[in-house]
Amino acid sequence: MRRRRISSRRVKLHRSYTVEELSDVTGATEPTVRNWLRRGLPALTSRRPTLILGRDVRAFLDVEANRRKRPTPIGKFFCFRCKECHPPALGIADYLPLGPSHGRLVAICECCEGTLSRIVSVRDLPTWRAFCEIGGGFDGSD
Repeated sequence: MRRRRISSRRVKLHRSYTVEELSDVTGATEPTVRNWLRRGLPALTSRRPTLILGRDVRAFLDVEANRRKRPTPIGKFFCFRCKECHPPALGIADYLPLGPSHGRLVAICECCEGTLSRIVSVRDLPTWRAFCEIGGGFDGSD
């Protein structure tokens, strides 16, 4: 089953929700919302139905989303086949300009030989040159 991305932006800050209403608004199932309550989502439980404040939901979901993020370091690409960060094979990457301020670095994974891709800023290219040889639309004069 495919995981659904839960949107905290659909939750109104100044509104309170029941478990059922919150599952409708976020697109999560009711057991998922109850799991959030067990994991620390604050709620008003002194009366029935349980009420959850919108600002608490938004803060909880934002913290949960940031907890899973792991930035990829400069000099490495995230390989979607391997599900890990790897440097480019043979230390070579091609730069394809996408605009005046940014472009795409394309390389080959050293482990699975899949295609790696990463959007980079033009001002970051000199830093990248310390990790790999860059070919393509970058002449190194910036």
